[in-house]
Amino acid sequence: MKKLMTRSFSKWAAKQNIPMEELAEAIQEIENGNFEANLGGHILKKRIRFPGKGKSRSGRTIVCFKKEDRVIFVHGFAKNEKSDLTIKDYSA
Repeated sequence: MKKLMTRSFSKWAAKQNIPMEELAEAIQEIENGNFEANLGGHILKKRIRFPGKGKSRSGRTIVCFKKEDRVIFVHGFAKNEKSDLTIKDYSA
């Protein structure tokens, strides 16, 4: 399976100091069917943990996922930055 991320997501993840292990764990959870929302068209919303915090107080990601093919981290945001998404957030 290919594991990819957009340039903007990569910059955001680096700024938040999110370890690659946390993203790998998120992928594993998605493969096991554990994610917060299916936004349709292979687009999922998934919680991730920031260092030193639990998942409920950390970040959210928008992930394009096609089983046994590829996963692409598209967008990330901290829960305290915004409470919900708009179509503009994941249609870029």
